[in-house]
Amino acid sequence: MKNKLVNTKFNSQNKETLTYGEALEPAMEITDADDAAQYKVDYIKYTEQFLKDGISESGLNAEQIVNTNLGYFAGYYTTKEY
Repeated sequence: MKNKLVNTKFNSQNKETLTYGEALEPAMEITDADDAAQYKVDYIKYTEQFLKDGISESGLNAEQIVNTNLGYFAGYYTTKEY
């Protein structure tokens, strides 16, 4: 049985700025590769608006920032309730 496509919308409330949790928690629930890829594209577009000439003060581009944030957050995220 094929998984049904879920479209997890990045920034579903269309806020100007998001907390890390608002940006990253929805991504932690994604289980479909296509959904994850689209979410990441939208997150990169969102991040680009905060960069000067496409580069952060630390020299990273939007995709590098997004990859770093997703990886870091995933390391601390859990769906288990204790």
